[in-house]
Amino acid sequence: MKPPYPLKDIAFQAGLSLATVDRAVHQRPGVRQTTRLRIDAAIAELDRQYAQSGLAGRRFVIDIVMETPQRFSNAVRAAFEAELAGMRPAAFSARFHVAETMSERDLITILKSIRRRGSHGVVLKVPATPAMSEMAGSLLEAGIPVVTLVTDLPAVVRTGYVGMDNHVAGATAAYLLGRMAGTLPGKVLVALSSAHFAGEEERERGFRL
Repeated sequence: MKPPYPLKDIAFQAGLSLATVDRAVHQRPGVRQTTRLRIDAAIAELDRQYAQSGLAGRRFVIDIVMETPQRFSNAVRAAFEAELAGMRPAAFSARFHVAETMSERDLITILKSIRRRGSHGVVLKVPATPAMSEMAGSLLEAGIPVVTLVTDLPAVVRTGYVGMDNHVAGATAAYLLGRMAGTLPGKVLVALSSAHFAGEEERERGFRL
């Protein structure tokens, strides 16, 4: 029987390990009756919390807009689809707008369409250009949360950023390369996939410093 909530949520509410909850929910041996009662109580409490939150039965749609290689967009799509399926009791779905290369005009058209149609949130992986910052800001003004993914836009035009610290990543690469090269003189080639993404620029700057 499929559990009514993600196992990690049940485990957190019950104060038990994820492995213990997994064994109990799937009726495996080695789980005490008192533990099962704690899990039942945790599920009942989650029922109460979700009922009070008003999420039950609600449907949320988010938009993912990315200019990125297909291997990365495939990984992001798979991750979103796996996670959104478990975000009960509300129903989440995602609309993907992805391509390896997109003109700024195409991106603006997509974002204007999202603003006009409405969305519960937008995830962006786009070049850090003034036009993209302006469009992100217009989404915020329309009450649509904006989250940048792995490459950032100015903080004033987005709700949050998800990804590594690209400056630190560049500095770490320089440190490791220096350790491998030792005292030998030489030249280092720094290659970027694009000069228009803030993440690439931050990694290069971190590497050079």
